[in-house]
Amino acid sequence: MLARALLDLVLTASKIVERLWKSTPAIGSDAHERLGGRSLGSSAYTEVSAYVSAGTDYLFAFAYLLKRKEELGPSFASLTRSGIETLGRAWWLLEAKDRAQFEHRAAVMHLKDVNDFVSEGGQMERVMPDGTRSLLLDPRSEAERSKKLALGEGKREKVPNYSTLAIALLGAADVLRPKTEYSHLSGVAHGQASVLGSFGHVVDATSGGGEFQIGLPIRNLRNYLWDLTKSLEAVVDRLINEWDLQAERERWTAVKERVWSTLNGIFDLLEAVPDSRDSTN
Repeated sequence: MLARALLDLVLTASKIVERLWKSTPAIGSDAHERLGGRSLGSSAYTEVSAYVSAGTDYLFAFAYLLKRKEELGPSFASLTRSGIETLGRAWWLLEAKDRAQFEHRAAVMHLKDVNDFVSEGGQMERVMPDGTRSLLLDPRSEAERSKKLALGEGKREKVPNYSTLAIALLGAADVLRPKTEYSHLSGVAHGQASVLGSFGHVVDATSGGGEFQIGLPIRNLRNYLWDLTKSLEAVVDRLINEWDLQAERERWTAVKERVWSTLNGIFDLLEAVPDSRDSTN
């Protein structure tokens, strides 16, 4: 039931965002001003679209893992962290004060991505349907092009690191203790023993020994779902508000209320069971 509720939210979000991309923003709306008469594909919304699409992929993966019988605690934490970091990139772009800053932020973010790619010796290739590979573009030429675009206004913002992006989004999503939440998720992703211990329990302990096993306490799963879904909700809320389409706002609000009524009901029942560790399904 947890998986079905999460999929309900993510599928709705994906469909709403897809309709926004295909629609014309209301005259006078923030999106109308940001576009300035240009097409969506020639604006920074292209970057936003990529990050929202990738971010929702992490939520889909989370939902599919929930259907498994295994508890997979660190996997859920890592998906949560990656999803929030990716959506945090979209949030940083959307937080721009005006069209010029919006486009500038997209340019410097793209420049950073390209420079990081070049420094790591990567090749920008596209895998074709038949399995062959073709060079998508020359990385160094793309870096130079992006640099000119990013510096076109005579100034350059610095792209925040992933932790700053994630914490900013968690804060905007009204998640309590965003720094603590992100620190926990990062500790799991990095395999820190002190954090992994929050998943563990000792089986057949004798004389202080025993086997340490990884599980997924209900409180952890509830936090992860809250952090991840509230981050998605913040981004989708922002996009709907930028397009100023009341029908989409009402549809999204109804789904959010339905999903969180279901999730809270399930978690309340699970947490009422003493020492319950059954976190999924």
